[in-house]
Amino acid sequence: MKSVKEKVTGFFKKPSGKVATVASAVMLSSPAMAAGEIDVTPVVTALEGLMTPIASVGAAFLGVQVAIRGWKIVRALI
Repeated sequence: MKSVKEKVTGFFKKPSGKVATVASAVMLSSPAMAAGEIDVTPVVTALEGLMTPIASVGAAFLGVQVAIRGWKIVRALI
């Protein structure tokens, strides 16, 4: 059985078709963006509306993580 290190290094040594797919998608979308054919205003507007809920969920998650870590530190001192 391969170790994690062997799996990771083997993954990065092998050429992948995913890289070529992403590169070709970027190359094909560049002329379309330069010509101004793509209107991203609705997407940007939708994402701007989601910034506050996403930030509040992230803050709550970090708060819980800090509280758990603090409780473990306090419990270790007792």
